[in-house]
Amino acid sequence: MGIFDIIFGKRKSIEQVKNDETNKVSSEVKQAPKQYKTLASQNADLIEGMQFHATCQLRTPIAVLERHGEVYLGEGEPPKYGSPQDGVWIAKLDSAYDFLAESRTCSSDAGEVKAEEYIAYAIGLLRIFESDKTISEKMAEAVSYAENSEEKKQIEQGILKCYRESSIVDVMVRYITESERFEYYLDKPEKLTLVNGVNDKIASSLKESGIQTIKELSYLTEDDLINIKGIGRVRAQEILAQFSRVL
Repeated sequence: MGIFDIIFGKRKSIEQVKNDETNKVSSEVKQAPKQYKTLASQNADLIEGMQFHATCQLRTPIAVLERHGEVYLGEGEPPKYGSPQDGVWIAKLDSAYDFLAESRTCSSDAGEVKAEEYIAYAIGLLRIFESDKTISEKMAEAVSYAENSEEKKQIEQGILKCYRESSIVDVMVRYITESERFEYYLDKPEKLTLVNGVNDKIASSLKESGIQTIKELSYLTEDDLINIKGIGRVRAQEILAQFSRVL
């Protein structure tokens, strides 16, 4: 099968389609799928090796994002970066066809973006959280990260829409440690549901009892907790176990 068969597609019989689906389900997820390697080897006149495409999501490790665009010209399997979900190697057209990729976009947790722009944004944002600063300082820096760049602002707005949040801070709490999360939200209201065992109903009961913050909740004993509507002894112990672990 040639490159143009891959691009424009060929009609397949019903049996071929069934076989393809069976193979798709049973095959192991890999960063360098066999069909891409086969395509590269069969079209050496048009393709120069394999190129790594990192997954454009904030969950992708910085070390993997930094490999985006890397070209592998060797024989056999290209290197593995992160997990199979963090990126994929695909056949790369000869540099004479680079113009075809100039306006190419990809899917991300910010919507449709240019991969290089997203990668630069994500690496810069994630690096903030690798520093030795306090979590409050990191969050403050994250809030101002996109202020002076329209490109970054557009990506940030897409991320906020995807995560259904109003601030990048509330997105990044997903990617910090449990201890940092508690430290940052300790005195802030409306964050009781971050505590294990506290759902919306229990949070409402806690508020009715005058408990507004995680810090206030952490002062309660097991007996105090089981006197709150909706909290039994098992749930109380679950709450206290988390506090003893992270505070």
